[in-house]
Amino acid sequence: MKKSIKAVTIIAMLSGASSVYATGQIQGDLDIQLAIGDGCEISNGASSGSSTGNSFGKIDFGTQSSLATSVIDAQSVASTGTGTIQLNCTKDVAYTISLGNGRNATSGQRNMKASGTDLVAYNLYQDAARSKAWGDTPSNQLTGKGTGAPIDLTVYGRVPKAMTPPAGVYTDSVLVTVAW
Repeated sequence: MKKSIKAVTIIAMLSGASSVYATGQIQGDLDIQLAIGDGCEISNGASSGSSTGNSFGKIDFGTQSSLATSVIDAQSVASTGTGTIQLNCTKDVAYTISLGNGRNATSGQRNMKASGTDLVAYNLYQDAARSKAWGDTPSNQLTGKGTGAPIDLTVYGRVPKAMTPPAGVYTDSVLVTVAW
């Protein structure tokens, strides 16, 4: 009997010891990181998801019956049909925006073309006064420095007075390049 009391006592002590839990804590560090690289992005345009094939909007000079009486002015709108294209570059990143001569340029003059050979000349500008041409040479590119916030990019267009060509829809497409 002594043996069984001893055994029961040992078992009771062991089972009592197992029901006691120790409390404590473990601490350590969780490292957090974000790398910001130099770059620019366009919003309010239509993106193809690559560096080419994106839409930077449209300039529509409307429907006109004559080009002979006055200049025709228009400005760009976003691909969505309203608003402007916006550029957002990393803070302090220098950028350059170039506008190519288009598909129908002759001797450096941008032109819109219908189905025939007739052309309608037009010019593109950086400002609403249409005093600073916008092109793809260092003297007429738009340059700036990123602020980290979006800026509006408006292209101002003008069709100068000219002889009125045959009726039709005259179009062109200009390559826009944003470099940083």
